[in-house]
This record gives sequence, C-alpha cells and structure tokens, in this order.
Amino acid sequence: NVAVTTVSMARSQFQNQERVTVTAAVANRSAQAVSGGTLALEVDGRAVQTERLDVPANGSASVAFQPLTVTGRNMRGTVRVGNDALPADNAFNFVVSPAVPVRVIVVSSTTGSNLYLSRALAVGDAPKFDVDLRQADNISDTDLQRASVVLLNDVQVNAALGRRLEIGRAHV
Repeated sequence: NVAVTTVSMARSQFQNQERVTVTAAVANRSAQAVSGGTLALEVDGRAVQTERLDVPANGSASVAFQPLTVTGRNMRGTVRVGNDALPADNAFNFVVSPAVPVRVIVVSSTTGSNLYLSRALAVGDAPKFDVDLRQADNISDTDLQRASVVLLNDVQVNAALGRRLEIGRAHV
C-alpha cells in the first residue's frame, strides 16, 4: 500500500506573482519497493504535473513539484498516487489562496516610539504584516475598519479614542 501522507507548500515570488512549490510525502507500507510509479498534482480538477515516484519497501519518499502560480482564492489541489488495494489514502487534498498581509495599525503618542515595534513586524513574512504608524489624534474610523490588528503603544486612551476603538471593533 502506498499512501500520500502529507503535503507542504513553500511560497515564493516570481515576476511579481505569488507561486507555491508543492512537496508531497509518500509512504510505502508494503514489503515491495515501488519503482517507476507516478505522483500527480491536480489543480482545480485537472492534472498539471506528474512526477516519477520511487519508494523503498516499508519506506518513504518526498517529491517536489515545479512551482505553480497562485491565480486566485481557494484553489483546490490534490496530490494523487496510482491505484492500489487501499484507494482511500491515495489522494491528499489541499486548498491554497494568495497570501494576504495582516493589516496592523500601531497607535502611539509620538512617531519615534515605534521604531523597534515596526522593525520587529517588518521581519515577519508568514504572515506578512502591513504596518501603518499613527498618532492617537490622527487615526480615522476608516483606518480602524481596515485594520486586522490595532496596537496601542504607550498611548493614553481617552474617552473619544475608546469609543472609536469600540466602534472599529464592531466592524471586525
């Protein structure tokens, strides 16, 4: 019995397009080696790549497919190995969507106090953070509605700011 046990995806950029490299792990749970088998990658119901599969007896192997471009949200994928006596584990399904940055607003009383925090957030890439630095008196309702996260960095929350934060939270 040969089974597709897991699939991992590594994201990359190529000519301003997001791509993923799909890597499948396959286990052979039989006493016979698999030589010259095939492993297929399907996207949205159609086969897009096929790779050669060699797995030792009672062993495992991994196969990396060529990178593919993420063209839209919720692209359905399947990695499929050939037929055997147990077809239930011959396919591994997954969904991939373009990476969406987490929108973060850092609210502070002075602009210089955010240096460490903004640099720390800039390092992240899984997920990527889109950081907007604002002073407490210069934040709009639209800013709050667009934000996924609002960080209050050493800022006093007066009644007016508290109400605006509460209203912004209602839109999440």
